This record gives sequence, C-alpha cells and structure tokens, in this order.
Amino acid sequence: MKNIKLFALALLSVFFFSCEKDADIVESTITYLPKFETEGPDYIELTCQEDFEEPATSAFEGGNEIPVNRTVNGVYFGANEVSIPDQYIINYSATNVDSIPGAYMREVLKYPCSGDLQSDISGVYTSTVARVTGDVQTGMTNIFIVQTSENTYLLSNGAGAYYDKGADWAYGSDYSAKGAVITVNDLSTNDITVSSAAFPLWGYVMDITDFKVDPASKTITFHSKNADIASLDFQVTLTQVQ
Repeated sequence: MKNIKLFALALLSVFFFSCEKDADIVESTITYLPKFETEGPDYIELTCQEDFEEPATSAFEGGNEIPVNRTVNGVYFGANEVSIPDQYIINYSATNVDSIPGAYMREVLKYPCSGDLQSDISGVYTSTVARVTGDVQTGMTNIFIVQTSENTYLLSNGAGAYYDKGADWAYGSDYSAKGAVITVNDLSTNDITVSSAAFPLWGYVMDITDFKVDPASKTITFHSKNADIASLDFQVTLTQVQ
C-alpha cells in the first residue's frame, strides 16, 4: 500500500512539473534578415568626364521595405560623396525589428583626366619606388594626381604606394601616405612645392622634396622621407598612363 501511494505521488509530481514547464514555453517567431536588392554592378569605373549616377539600392524584411543607411568614403582624398577622382567605398546598411543588421557595399573608381605635363600634371600614374635599404617595388598602379585649382593638386600616395600596393607588402589603402598637396609655382622651371604626407595608422610624417616633372618621358620624380626614421626614405618615380 505504501508503495502504491509513493507511486501515485511520483505521478502527481511529474504532472505538476510538466504543467509548469508548459507554462514557460514561448511561442516561436520567424526572424527575417535584411535582404538587399540592387540595380547595377558592385564595382563601377568612371572616366574623368562622367558623373556618378547611383544605382537604386533597397532593403527588405520579409517582403516589406525597410530604411537603408548610406555612407560614402573617398579612400585617398576623403570626400563624403562621389565627386573628384578617387576610389570610393559606398556602404549600405539596414536593421530588422530584432536589431539584426545587414550590409551591402559598392566600390566606385573615378579616374582623373591626363594632363600634358607642360601645363597640367593631372593623371593616372604607375609607380616605382626605391627604398634607402636597397629594396625596390615596381608596378604599383592607379596613383592619382588630381587638380583642385589652377596651380594646386592632390597626390594620392605620398610614398609612391610602397606599402599599400607594393608586391611585397600590399597592405591596402590604410597604409598609404596621404594628404600631400602639390603647389605648382612655375612648371617650366620645376618650381614646385609639396606639403608633407602622413601614414594614418602609424602617424609617420613624410617630407616630400625634389618634385620634378619631365614632360618628354611622362614621368614625375620625388623624394619622400621621414625625419626621424632613417629607413623610411624613398625615391619615387611616377609614369603617366595614357
């Protein structure tokens, strides 16, 4: 009899425990991740004469359109919209009701026009860089010189893209010496001054001197050197791409 009572109590405990667990069950829901629908390619190239017409980009959650946030970053010259020649990264993001984000990226490369190097040094250049240590990096492409006024220009790579595009390094644009501004006082006599450039991640400042333009060979040469670190010393040769 005692065993029967214990068995009955055990069943009753299981019943109440099961009911309590059932009460804690939360009905499942479906989460729809943000889904992007885009027109046009992910990578777009523009000539210096073309304006950027941005393809439509939308985001949806379970078939319903949701807001899209958009940011633009000019990689070398810092513009926040596609404007002057540069490499641009456009990031699109959206978040669903459960705060789960989604993202999509588009890259735009706008080329500068080519100057004649007699009155205008704008253009796309390849680069060869000889370091004071004896190392030489060649074949770096898409070095930009962009005109901003009658006698001023922006230089995309103040150390000739040695670290960001050199075959032995190829660290990417965060390792480019940025910020150099070229002022042409008299191009015929190579009376040209260039402001310093800096590596944004390291903070090393590069002094740019001996900037010389040779229209006959379509080349520009300059010296890029850090005042404190002897090994950060580069002789750069840029060759204009036609």
